[in-house]
Amino acid sequence: MNCPECKTETPLESQVCPECGYRFSEFPHTTPLTVSPVPTLWADHPAIRSFKGTFFLSIFLLFSGPILYGLSHVTPFSEWSEKVQTYTDPVWSTIANILHLTERVPHISLIAILSTALFIPACVFFVKSWVWSRQIRYLLTPEYLIIIHGFLARTKKQLPTTTIKELTLEQSFLDRLIGIGTIDIYTSNPSFGHISIQGISSPTETFDVFYQVWQDNTPNENSRRLEDDVVKFSENPTQQYEES
Repeated sequence: MNCPECKTETPLESQVCPECGYRFSEFPHTTPLTVSPVPTLWADHPAIRSFKGTFFLSIFLLFSGPILYGLSHVTPFSEWSEKVQTYTDPVWSTIANILHLTERVPHISLIAILSTALFIPACVFFVKSWVWSRQIRYLLTPEYLIIIHGFLARTKKQLPTTTIKELTLEQSFLDRLIGIGTIDIYTSNPSFGHISIQGISSPTETFDVFYQVWQDNTPNENSRRLEDDVVKFSENPTQQYEES
């Protein structure tokens, strides 16, 4: 930048001309640097249903209450329920009298108690599965596979897609029924080695995206031969002319 008074070249960050003392009224306008965003080709969490043990247990407990209530009105289950109720009524009455709940709490049937007792752990197991699924997040860009672990404290890992050596898709019979799969990634990076992305929804479409990124970052046979020729020529340039 030049001073408008003495035409002396001054640094851009200067507020006063070092030659004549002219004070610049405003800083010269500079164009801010812009960084183009990296496109995300795929982003997902493991599906809740991928945690098969806790997920199916929560579903089983959630439906057990209404099933028990329906069976209590069907013979011979209704007769068994009435017999068991005769034993639970004195126990509940004793507890209500001790806690002074007789006036505020009405008579509760055995089926209602069991349904409530099954509904609470069902909600706990379902929330537990949801929390586990949200602790892991996968992001795929044209250059990196990003793996993020944790809720409060987070760990982020980036795998260059150029280090991928092999991709496989695995689905058990149960996985195909509930629509999930596992993508196994074998890499040449010793810090990663083998990566297993489990519980992926729409596994076939996701595998196609991974495969396309892998192929785009894998050099073909012609480019490999060209690279080998360049390396050989750089090592011994006179040999190439002699052979030709």
